[in-house]
Amino acid sequence: MVTQGPEHVIVWSGHGVKRFAVDQLPDDEIVDTNGAGDSFVGGFLSEIYQGNGIEQAVKTGCRLSREVIKRSGCAFPDYFEL
Repeated sequence: MVTQGPEHVIVWSGHGVKRFAVDQLPDDEIVDTNGAGDSFVGGFLSEIYQGNGIEQAVKTGCRLSREVIKRSGCAFPDYFEL
């Protein structure tokens, strides 16, 4: 798997190569990209662990990364709904 910031996430598997689009954040919402990759991996692995597919895992990883990017440091809001 390769994450590329705002570009597609690329996943290689036994089924070939898939590219997943990343929802863009407006520039004025990007505060700090530190922790974005770690957040992606955490969201991705949590979905895989639960038996969900690659597409859902990438979607959750991207969603968590977007939330972290909106704040200084690696932090989530007080309430966060997946």
